[in-house]
Amino acid sequence: MQVQQESQLSDTSPTILVVDDEVPITNLCKALLEASGFTVLEADGSSEALKICTQHRGPIDLLLADLVLPPPGFQLASTANQFPHLNGQ
Repeated sequence: MQVQQESQLSDTSPTILVVDDEVPITNLCKALLEASGFTVLEADGSSEALKICTQHRGPIDLLLADLVLPPPGFQLASTANQFPHLNGQ
């Protein structure tokens, strides 16, 4: 049974959402992460990131975000989990 679980884990790579308004930084992160075997979703701002969180069917395992994004501000915590596929809340 453990062999079956390990093969299932190797079939799907963790998904990382990269959010940055600077395209060269997003491209660098994507290239490095994909080369390491991760699935990468990219957004150029908080609005697009929130849209991806609501529309992406699978889990998003990690959010890698620029801490200084242009308005509207990116709210990382809330009282209700609006994005059930985004782990970590």
